[in-house]
Amino acid sequence: STLSTLPPLPPWLTSLLSSPLNYALKSDCLRYHILYTQGGIYLDCDYIPLSGDLNFLTPPENVTVCYSNTRVAGEINNGFMACPVGCDKILELLEACEAWYVRRSCLRAS
Repeated sequence: STLSTLPPLPPWLTSLLSSPLNYALKSDCLRYHILYTQGGIYLDCDYIPLSGDLNFLTPPENVTVCYSNTRVAGEINNGFMACPVGCDKILELLEACEAWYVRRSCLRAS
């Protein structure tokens, strides 16, 4: 899929993408939207798959992510993510991003 074939972006995400905020935040939120609406696998260009086995995508409620190698215990690394269309966990990420952005926007407006 290309961006032109994706479902319309939610208004908060359209606003975020046109804001002066950092590109990492923008790419994370857009990545979650694409994974939620299209499903599939995202991996950073510096990841090397060790297997061609895609069975980790089943059953449909599964989401696969990796732990980061930082010192923060339990930090999830979004450099590799895999999920089916409509994954609840990816929706939770999108909702958290939206809540953060809306809260930040309200704080800046006041």
